[in-house]
Amino acid sequence: MLAVVALLTVSSASPVLSAEKTETAPEKKQYQQKYRFDQAIAGVPESRYTSFILDLARRGPSKTDQSETLSGDSVTIQCLETLDNPDYIGLKQEMVIHAPLKAVEAVLDDFDHYKELFPGFKDVHVVDRDANRITTYWEQKIPVFFIPNIKYELVYFLDKSKPSVRMYRYHLKEESKIKAVDGIIILEDKGPRNTYYTEYDFYDAHWGILKTIAPKRIWKDTVEGIVLSDLAIKLKAENPTWSYDKVAEESRNNLEVHPVEQAIAQKKLFKKFANTNSKDKSLGVKKAREEKIPPLACNIRLKKRG
Repeated sequence: MLAVVALLTVSSASPVLSAEKTETAPEKKQYQQKYRFDQAIAGVPESRYTSFILDLARRGPSKTDQSETLSGDSVTIQCLETLDNPDYIGLKQEMVIHAPLKAVEAVLDDFDHYKELFPGFKDVHVVDRDANRITTYWEQKIPVFFIPNIKYELVYFLDKSKPSVRMYRYHLKEESKIKAVDGIIILEDKGPRNTYYTEYDFYDAHWGILKTIAPKRIWKDTVEGIVLSDLAIKLKAENPTWSYDKVAEESRNNLEVHPVEQAIAQKKLFKKFANTNSKDKSLGVKKAREEKIPPLACNIRLKKRG
């Protein structure tokens, strides 16, 4: 997941698909490693998981990845729950993408097409681009007449300092209806035809009326949105000539075959928090080091095509 998707969404209807369109190649943006990837953002408030994400950024790819055992036709997800806030969403995702690192990188770097790639948004665009720091604006459509669209900005940092690894870190710029977003994506080159993809996401929101009228939808809609974005990244990288409409259709079809309820039912408690300056001190929190994540709980296996 590259952003908060499906937050506060009460309806998860399938997108309306239009006729096939020819996609134009994204404009090549010049990259420069100007900003430190593993440092907090000055002037941006930290969440309870910011330090954990920064620790992952410093360590880079895990030495115990599961790229040899994961199926190449699935997205493996683990839902992570926060002890004192059951609606604070946490998720780890892993998958093998049958495409070279450059192809996956091209999908993630194409911010100008995020609106088409990820479902449920009225607008996504780049606000500011300064070397490897990119600020993006998101407006999420809410299909309920008395709930306004959700608008927010995310700050991305890119790290391309190693030839076989690409990393993307993102953080909420300013709290609004969304309280916190912390995430990281790590891409690893696994040969000319495979890329290993790891992602962590943690975020919280002012859930408002949804917490009263449909509390179970908080996890369900959010996890569905994350999985749809993962599937879209995988399918677009593996099939670069597909239109975004076709990517959306195939992603939705696969999600309908493999609903996310199993992963949510098997969510594990994430015991360590990252920010010792927060109220979490009362829980005996220490700065997160190598957090041991429980065994991955659920595979969203892609349908065979053809």
